[in-house]
Amino acid sequence: MMTYTDDPNRVDPPEDIEVFEEPITHSTICKQLSDPDFLWEAIGRDGVAHPYLWSNGFYEQRQNAIQHERVEKALLLAIAGKDYQALGEIVFDQVTEYARSQIENRS
Repeated sequence: MMTYTDDPNRVDPPEDIEVFEEPITHSTICKQLSDPDFLWEAIGRDGVAHPYLWSNGFYEQRQNAIQHERVEKALLLAIAGKDYQALGEIVFDQVTEYARSQIENRS
């Protein structure tokens, strides 16, 4: 059993260990998206955010497929209705969330 000098009765490390993570800013996302290959990957099918990142089971894979269908339907509805704002919001959300997830995964 180890004791600590700040409190001789404490046997575990302090619970309030501060972890400083840099927030992901819009400029960081834009820098990530400046790579044309990454941008097109984010716009495409790979850019759709899955509810289950590591889908091994049938249920998880099905939920990911349903998410793809939802995005496809939303895109088609926005295009059919000439709703340019909705189309822009869908693409913006997809691209920025994809970039954010890739930045988080590499750190």
